[in-house]
Amino acid sequence: MASILAQPTQQLAAERLLAMHSEDRRLAAFTAGELSVHELHVWAALYPEEVPLINGELPWIVAYAE
Repeated sequence: MASILAQPTQQLAAERLLAMHSEDRRLAAFTAGELSVHELHVWAALYPEEVPLINGELPWIVAYAE
């Protein structure tokens, strides 16, 4: 059941990221704190080359680990 509920949410996040039209806009949204944790994970999955890493880790994972 959870996977059925998660798919529309994932689709909406992907559409929002795609609507930003550029790496610069997505990075600006990340820097401004405008992306939800779910959107951050979708961003990393769809555009892994865009996500800045900290010591090879996703920044939001590093932040939660501290």
